[in-house]
Amino acid sequence: MLNAFYQKASIRVNATLALQEMDSLAVRALDHLTVSSVCRRCSANAKCLVSKGVYSCKCNTGFTGNGFSCMSSVCRRCNANAKCVMSKGVYSCKCNTGFTGNGFSCMSSVCRRCSANAKCLVSKGVYSCKCNTGFTGNGFSCMSSVCRRCNTNAKCVLSKGVYSCKCNTGFTGNGFSCMSSVCRRCNANAKCVESKGVYSCECNTGFTGNGLSCSACFRSLDSRSF
Repeated sequence: MLNAFYQKASIRVNATLALQEMDSLAVRALDHLTVSSVCRRCSANAKCLVSKGVYSCKCNTGFTGNGFSCMSSVCRRCNANAKCVMSKGVYSCKCNTGFTGNGFSCMSSVCRRCSANAKCLVSKGVYSCKCNTGFTGNGFSCMSSVCRRCNTNAKCVLSKGVYSCKCNTGFTGNGFSCMSSVCRRCNANAKCVESKGVYSCECNTGFTGNGLSCSACFRSLDSRSF
């Protein structure tokens, strides 16, 4: 009788241990499932961590993100007109085709050709150069509107940000109208003529002289025959 009691007690103990073992296996399986479901989703540039039984993904040093998506800290600094490239484990920024720069700062190749007196504009993804107010041209070459009015015998000069026309050496005037200094000495009865870039004064018809001094010509009357 006592022997039968011990046998039943032993069966109950073994059953309890078996249940505990099954519970332990179930817990470990659940833990494994948790690890698999979280950690398997971690970015290749992240590690899986556990704290107080909770698993999470954390980006590696040099990367930022939520652990599931991790971007190189370098890449986050890339210009909008650049792409992030990786070579031999090193990330860097490279300007897109049609742009030049160091990847962090990228300028359209068109913009680099803009005149110093122009601004670069973008419309529907197309870059172009436009001369600033007060300048005219195609954007690559911009001339002050003042300079375009300069006389052919004058040059355009810039002083303290202000453009003006100045007659060339040997010419006098306001820059918009320039006269050879020689011509200013011509006699009132002479005209100024230019030949091969050389100016000189020439007396008008009916006058004689060197152009600087001109006298009226007098013709002697022919004797009349009666």
